[in-house]
Amino acid sequence: MIQKEIIECFAKEVTKNICAEIKDDVFGLLVDESSDVSLKEQMAVVVRFVDKFRVVRENFIGIVHVRDTASSTLKEAIDSLLANNQLSIKQVRGQVGDCGGRKKNPGVKTFYEYLSMVVTTVSASYKRKDMIRETKKARVENEILEGEIKTGKGLNQEVSLARAGDTRWGSHHRTIISLLRLFPEVVTVLQYVKEDGDCSQQRTNAKGILSYFKKLEFVFYMHLMGDVLSYTNALSKHLQQKGKDLLEAANLINGTKRALNALRENGFESMLEKSYFLL
Repeated sequence: MIQKEIIECFAKEVTKNICAEIKDDVFGLLVDESSDVSLKEQMAVVVRFVDKFRVVRENFIGIVHVRDTASSTLKEAIDSLLANNQLSIKQVRGQVGDCGGRKKNPGVKTFYEYLSMVVTTVSASYKRKDMIRETKKARVENEILEGEIKTGKGLNQEVSLARAGDTRWGSHHRTIISLLRLFPEVVTVLQYVKEDGDCSQQRTNAKGILSYFKKLEFVFYMHLMGDVLSYTNALSKHLQQKGKDLLEAANLINGTKRALNALRENGFESMLEKSYFLL
């Protein structure tokens, strides 16, 4: 308890110094919503500002638990956090967030839930060494989880079924791309777990995942989100590079918007064709 109190005191002092450095100046906000281990919604807040040495700083100032992810609830929580640190939302000159946006679309939400489940199920199966036998299933599990399956023409690229972070574009993109490339192999592992999983819960999970995998909805979302995230993830990486000026950043953003608009206008037919082919 004493150690926890000491850490909390240090954290408060660090946050106090960060906010004191901003003082009456303007700053940007980076807000990211996720769930804690008890599945309660929480919001992490980071401030972005230019310090006295003209260096752009990004500093974490707190985590706030919220009852839901409605915009009014999030605004109220941000207002309260800033006020407690002697800052005002009137000083904010830009904000970036991932506050449950995907949850507004039930189909996308379901897709991401199953995306997480498939990695967890395959990983749990692999970790049980006593289950692994010299079969095709054993070989596939090892190749999937250790990145030994080689795919792609020319580059002969190695791909593993990466685990997605909770709200990170890059990690979701890697997971979706690897699942697209390893789809038949992942189905093989899930079929094995469905029949020979070490507990009823694991077998039930695999059965549910396989049932969803057979739906056009899942395969279509897999292609859709893979394409969308390929654009947004590339943009995010470019914007995080040092030396990017405002004009270059604006051109990158406009280019991404045009690509996404073209995808919306002309991309669905080709996605459906690829989805039917995978099924």
